[in-house]
Amino acid sequence: MPVPTKFQVQMHYDTMQLLTERQIAFQNETEERPTDLALKLTFRDVALWIFKDGANVVGGSVDRAFEAEDFKNLETLKTECLDYLKSLPQLLLPD
Repeated sequence: MPVPTKFQVQMHYDTMQLLTERQIAFQNETEERPTDLALKLTFRDVALWIFKDGANVVGGSVDRAFEAEDFKNLETLKTECLDYLKSLPQLLLPD
């Protein structure tokens, strides 16, 4: 069985912290794929898929991919993705 990468664990943890701070309910899921594992955090009408080399934010009117080749490193990708999440109306609305 595949295990999550360090990037996936950190991205997942940081996103859960963000959602918890803003008191936004979320659900966790994992999807085992042939060669790796994808983590999914769902909140309101948005899903954050975290892959070993990137992340996708989809749902509602949102569809944004963060891919490793577009960033200097995975830490920069994680920071940009979290900043993007913070800007979403779904994170600004009260539950």
